[in-house]
Amino acid sequence: MTRKRIVCPECQQGQICSEFQRADLLRAQGMLRRASEPDSTTLEVLLASALPKMKCTACDGVGLQIDQQFEDQSDDWNEWGEEAKNCEQCGQRIPPERLELYPQSTRCAACESAPIEKTEDDYCPRCGNVLTMRTSGAGLTRYRYFCSVCKR
Repeated sequence: MTRKRIVCPECQQGQICSEFQRADLLRAQGMLRRASEPDSTTLEVLLASALPKMKCTACDGVGLQIDQQFEDQSDDWNEWGEEAKNCEQCGQRIPPERLELYPQSTRCAACESAPIEKTEDDYCPRCGNVLTMRTSGAGLTRYRYFCSVCKR
């Protein structure tokens, strides 16, 4: 995934964009459909034709350019310019897509969805079978643990 710096030639205001962000810019210009995922060469061709028509958000100048002197150094940074995070449980890098949806995530999706270990309160004290939760009572719903083996 390469990042590029899009800059206004008038005010020199720039923005570093990932491929996802460049695709979002093209969608805002009406050059991409929302559901399509273009390959990087298609994205670059469309961006090259759209940049001369785009407006700068700082000075309202028309005609943005790609900074050819920008050097992508994204090994320890994700595409949003934030430092990459590792999962606190397994140590693997948390995907940037997950961090976009859940910025406060400290665990990867695999560790987050792993089954929770059962404690002694989750087992029947009489027979040792796993308890299930059921509703009881009329009117106001109450939940209670129930053993399917000893019916307790």
